[in-house]
Amino acid sequence: MNEILFQYQPVSPGTWVYLSSLLMIGLFFKFSRFWSVRNLDLLMLILLAPGLLMVHFGQLGQLNTNEQTPTGQGDKVGSGDSGDANDTGDADAADNGDNTDTPAAETNTDVEPKAEASAGPPGLAPPPTQSQRTEYWGYVWLLTVNLVWLLRMLLDTGLTRRPLLTPNLSVGGMAFIGVALFAFLAGHSIFQSSIVDAVPGTVSDVVTARMEQFLRFQSPDKGPGNAALDALPIGANRTIALLSHFAIVFGLVMVSWRHFGNATNGIGAATLYLMIPYTSQMTGRIDHCLPAALLIWAIFFYRRPLLAGLFIGAAIGCIYYPLFMVPLWLSFYWRRGWIRFLVGALVALALMTLALRLTTGSGSFLEDLQRMFGVIRPAMEGLEGVWNTRAGGWSAVYRLPVLCAVLVLGLSMILWPAQKNLATLISCSAAMMLCSQFWHGYGGGLYIAWYLPLALLMIFRPNLEDRVAQSVVKTTRRKQ
Repeated sequence: MNEILFQYQPVSPGTWVYLSSLLMIGLFFKFSRFWSVRNLDLLMLILLAPGLLMVHFGQLGQLNTNEQTPTGQGDKVGSGDSGDANDTGDADAADNGDNTDTPAAETNTDVEPKAEASAGPPGLAPPPTQSQRTEYWGYVWLLTVNLVWLLRMLLDTGLTRRPLLTPNLSVGGMAFIGVALFAFLAGHSIFQSSIVDAVPGTVSDVVTARMEQFLRFQSPDKGPGNAALDALPIGANRTIALLSHFAIVFGLVMVSWRHFGNATNGIGAATLYLMIPYTSQMTGRIDHCLPAALLIWAIFFYRRPLLAGLFIGAAIGCIYYPLFMVPLWLSFYWRRGWIRFLVGALVALALMTLALRLTTGSGSFLEDLQRMFGVIRPAMEGLEGVWNTRAGGWSAVYRLPVLCAVLVLGLSMILWPAQKNLATLISCSAAMMLCSQFWHGYGGGLYIAWYLPLALLMIFRPNLEDRVAQSVVKTTRRKQ
């Protein structure tokens, strides 16, 4: 960005957390209704930031100190999310953390000495380093806040009183801030990434390694996902990520204008999405933002079951986890439109399968297809996040009961709530996408974008009890 802005210096993640938190309070906190649910929601959004910071600096500390992983775990260092593994050469280059050209956004002054990574007694795994512990507790923090968010989403259908609470700034001011935030978000991603591609020596190898992780999709050995998206070049990833963020922002405004009858709150929700520190940290991750964009537009087209099914099916083909939302959506359309919804989802999955077949290289198409539909055995070793036993995490055995609980919750939404409306569709879809965080073996808790836009719609929505399928979905039968 300093190529177009004189003496521009990137804002560090920690600084942006404090600045954005104060800005969110000033723009969205309802000082006249201190004990409102809106203020509680805003507080829970802000509470996600400490966990993100701990994960970020824990990963960065491992890159800076060239911490080693046990044999058989791969050479991946410091990636709590689902980025690709770094090879040994990248890990060695990451040791040059004192490069004077390192931007302020990636500077870490609290790096522990390398001696901490020394192995313990022979035959035992080395104790977790300070950076690994910091990253682990960051994931614990995120999952704790996510649990509170889950309760909030499940209870949202009972909150029938929805007073109109608009942002504290005018529509013009909110739109200006939103456009400026998106411009800086896009410019920072494009210009910093182009510097790394064109002149590798202009930034530190630590920044380069971390950026390469964030500009890739899930690697083939990181649980369910789409191998076709994994094979995209970095330039295509960057473009798709920026378009996905734009689709999310535009979708929030359109849903609020079309279905809530209030474009002001939609602009506020879009600005809040761009303001949250998570968005700036995960700008280039298409496995975060692409599914979120598809889910937002599925909500926008909820009156057209065929189009809604296409977007839900495409989201399933990208990351698999929206499959747990299908019972909820089928139940919503059960009295009108469920066949069209199912046809749309199957068509989207067929197209995703065809794209997978055309892009499959030396790998096995059958294995890639099984991975796309999640027909794989849950991994028990080499996991990340809270399931990373090398960092003192939980045993992977407990992933199985968590997975069963999520499956039961998804199936229970066939019957509960009995009367399903648009509000139910938004809050329960967000809840199901959030539930996947608890058993996700590769950075569960960090994929906030999967439910964040839906949660913002839930926060700003009015009363939608009358938006049921029988009244909003048109029948396909012709009048005689």
